[in-house]
Amino acid sequence: MTVNSNSWYNNAFETLPSQVYTPRQHPDFQTALNAILQTGETPVLRVSGHGIPGDLRGSSLVDASNLRDVRVDPRQMIATVQAGARWGDVAAAAGEHGLIPMSGSAPSVGVLGYLLEGGIGLLARKFGYSARSLRSVRLLTAAGEVLTVSADENPDVLWALRGAGSNFGIVISAEIQLLEHPNVDGGGFYYQRNKIADVAHGWLDWTRSLTDDTTSSLGIVPFPSSPSIPEPVRGDYGAHVRVAHINGVESGDAVASRLVPDITPAASDFESMTWVESSRVYNDPPVPMGYVASNILTGPLSHANIDSILEFAGPSSVAGPFVTQINHLGGALGPQPNVMSAGRHGAEYALRLLTRLEPGSGERAANTAKGVHHEIFTKLGIRTIGTSLNFSLGQRLTADEVASAFEPEALSRLLDIKRRLDPDNVFSNYHSLVSSNHE
Repeated sequence: MTVNSNSWYNNAFETLPSQVYTPRQHPDFQTALNAILQTGETPVLRVSGHGIPGDLRGSSLVDASNLRDVRVDPRQMIATVQAGARWGDVAAAAGEHGLIPMSGSAPSVGVLGYLLEGGIGLLARKFGYSARSLRSVRLLTAAGEVLTVSADENPDVLWALRGAGSNFGIVISAEIQLLEHPNVDGGGFYYQRNKIADVAHGWLDWTRSLTDDTTSSLGIVPFPSSPSIPEPVRGDYGAHVRVAHINGVESGDAVASRLVPDITPAASDFESMTWVESSRVYNDPPVPMGYVASNILTGPLSHANIDSILEFAGPSSVAGPFVTQINHLGGALGPQPNVMSAGRHGAEYALRLLTRLEPGSGERAANTAKGVHHEIFTKLGIRTIGTSLNFSLGQRLTADEVASAFEPEALSRLLDIKRRLDPDNVFSNYHSLVSSNHE
């Protein structure tokens, strides 16, 4: 079962684990975990490698890439996925039945890692955190026990898995809820450097008028010189407005005219598409790259806030370059009468900073970039509600930073479940949930 393959999408880090285990059937996970626990090393589960938390020397890797099976029950609208499944696998299988998963921007991302830390997907304002689609889970605990977790069995653990799930064990397989929305109207609008400020202010005004049927983000991006990037912004800074909309057909020209009146995009690919094609909304890089990303969740943003973001994290920033992204939240991500997941509820926007890193540059470079991100967040003076674990990439968070991803009452409940299922903190590699002064 041991092999030498350990490639990651985020290639900034030293990925030289002591051992690599590649399960080929579900019992192999238990065999691998038992062997790792005997060494005293930290088990690290790998699917796609988008969310690698840092250097992995001294860890043991459990590579789930051989277990990518997806089975769809179209009558119940449920997909059963193995640990190594990626969103592209689920979208293809679900699409055969006119169904879609609650996935995000990139089909190459692992399903379960994304869901276990919340998931702010393409239609998050309509359907809420993607973690809510978790129906049942087979969870391998630190004690070597495989728990069935559902609304009927261990319901408190199901709630915990929907937002802080990487802390409680290895999810071997899961059932996820699918939706009956085979198509989406969406795409990106690209604007050149000299239009960034006007577009940013226009986008903020536009988001204030949207129904929950539309989910959007604004990217201020130093675009690479890649053929996948439209020529007018290729190799230069630009603004990229990403839009996903359901329950109505509207042309790209109509959306652009309401988005930023009197400014025509330099390029646009907004159209009606199947969910399998929805990766075009963000046009994420398909090839490995190095990066570290930080974020804050905020309340309402003002135009003065936009000016500050552009000053400290835009094209003229002396600390950059950054990929700066503002996600419009609210809608179904807001406060809920029956909270189904453990993450923060009630933020209106998320501000994300991503710094690209050289391959193999490691944790020292990532920590330096993370420090710059937090200096900028402090300078902005924006009221912060918390943070998103999904958007914290290429870094190990402190106990206080992890705690900020949850409401205080939820955090106390999560820590109780952590003590019960993983008292020795075996599963500590991804955004470890440990006691802090927030408890």
